Amino acid sequence: AVIDPKGDDRLLDVVRLATRRAGRPFRHFSLPQPDESIRYNPIGHYLQTREVADRIAAVLPSQGEAQTFRNYGWEVVDTVARALETAGEPITFGALRRYAIEAPDELARLARERGKRCPALEALARRPREHYLKMVSALVPVLTRLAGCEALAPGWSWEQGATEHEVAYFFLGSLLGAETANSVAKMALLDFQSFVGKRYVAFTERRGVRRFFRV
Repeated sequence: AVIDPKGDDRLLDVVRLATRRAGRPFRHFSLPQPDESIRYNPIGHYLQTREVADRIAAVLPSQGEAQTFRNYGWEVVDTVARALETAGEPITFGALRRYAIEAPDELARLARERGKRCPALEALARRPREHYLKMVSALVPVLTRLAGCEALAPGWSWEQGATEHEVAYFFLGSLLGAETANSVAKMALLDFQSFVGKRYVAFTERRGVRRFFRV
């Protein structure tokens, strides 16, 4: 995997050529060019649901008084992510924005219609709206920005890359959108860390993760 923050056409050509010569599948993720990009959702794969909240919280402000809002945001994302999983819905940035910010009661109703109950989410939906929006104010720009990125949709995963021996090239376009690129980079690395951890948890034979990755 190559992570290219700014975008280097020469490096991309070198990696693409080397991949072709090695006979490996090449996957190109381009945040600013969704029409030319594979789809990749950095919060869609996890071992434990709380990892979703961890990844979102990693890109929220955390200094001084901001820590309070970060903790509140973590709780909200964790609650909504668990409810989405319970309802059988995919966890995406768009879904988190809709059900964590716009209509938490809608997801609770959807879960009930499917014979499931999410008491924590129902309690979340009953909180005073004005105070609630104030406390999730740090979440709003992050989820809105990421939900609008077409390339951040369910698709490619680290598991697929390792299993199929693929080469993945991540072009983040940091000169075009530094905040978005930084957020995606952090969450992609946390997603990768989770994948490696999952390999260790499921470790049954005397072989390590280096079988899949070379540094």
